[in-house]
Amino acid sequence: MEALATELDDTHPLGLLVRFAAQTGLRAAEIAGLHIRDMNLAAGHVEVRQTLKRIAGTGPTAPRSRSAPPATCPC
Repeated sequence: MEALATELDDTHPLGLLVRFAAQTGLRAAEIAGLHIRDMNLAAGHVEVRQTLKRIAGTGPTAPRSRSAPPATCPC
């Protein structure tokens, strides 16, 4: 993972994204749905409140179910 991230650092601004995904275990749709308010750098955690996915005819986003509590990821 680190070799891939380092290679991407040299050619694309994706190295940090690769590290974040690998270290948190979040899925691509969960990462795509993150907002700044979901990250607490002081506490070192990320709260997944929604995922981003395409649903034909409804637009680009679909919020997480309101019945499920937000998932948290210690970072």
